[in-house]
Amino acid sequence: MNEQRTLRAVGFWTTVAGGVAQAFGLGIDAWMHVKDPTLAAREALLTFSNAGHVLLLGGIALVIVGVAVSVVGPRLIGMPLPVRIGVPLVLAVVMGTASVAAANSSLAHGHDHSGSEGAEHAGGHGHGAEPPPVALDDVTRVTLGRQLLEARDIAERFSTVKKAEAAGYRAVTPYIPLIGAHYMKFLTVDGTFDIEQPEMLLYDGTKPTSRIVGLSYYVRGDAEPKGFAGPNDRWHRHLGLCIDTDNPFVLGDEQTTERECRRRGGVKADGADGWMVHAWVVPGWESTNGVFSAENPQLL
Repeated sequence: MNEQRTLRAVGFWTTVAGGVAQAFGLGIDAWMHVKDPTLAAREALLTFSNAGHVLLLGGIALVIVGVAVSVVGPRLIGMPLPVRIGVPLVLAVVMGTASVAAANSSLAHGHDHSGSEGAEHAGGHGHGAEPPPVALDDVTRVTLGRQLLEARDIAERFSTVKKAEAAGYRAVTPYIPLIGAHYMKFLTVDGTFDIEQPEMLLYDGTKPTSRIVGLSYYVRGDAEPKGFAGPNDRWHRHLGLCIDTDNPFVLGDEQTTERECRRRGGVKADGADGWMVHAWVVPGWESTNGVFSAENPQLL
């Protein structure tokens, strides 16, 4: 009888500890999301860099263990030794298997946003295979080389998100595999292509210390802009992005329905007059698909 009472007490207090851990976890997670509004779009349930998630998951595990000890433990008293050992082992295996399955599901991949709200961008731009580059004549090649060096120098000025924000750029997307996190300076958006004034900067994350990986030029107009020298800077458009107009931010890609976009608090933007081209000019982040490719395979 005393042994049963002890097991129930242990189970009860383990369950209480689990509940407390969950409460603290939810509080910490809420505080981190207030500090960084873009966090929800680029993290997953098993993002262990978020202490709130660790406490929440640990608390759930403690509650399960506590309930098991309270309910199952007393029933095992007096049972044969194999049963007393086997039942806890089976429970441990079941819980472990469930954890491994969750860790290998889409929830566990911090940058894989497929299926998560406002983040269908996991496949990047989805423009298909890049067309082969066109060979350049000597004059064009020299001109383009000079332009790319100039663009690289511009990128070095904004080496971190902190420097970009200090210069007036603001996040308009979360981190998106293959294209990075986009930071935009709206005052520079017009109908003119200017290498020294990139409308967007691309980063490998959204932390103040996140590093720049490339540039993106965005020009308004009815026709594709004349940008870098040569024909290889193929510009693209985003027709029908879901945009939060109160706080300009991409809430969904072109495939987001109008109904779903409204549910998220956004509107479907036409985008027909907005032309964009990436320039992967940052050393170490060169795209294997080409300097002007829509997607960079290095950004996983």
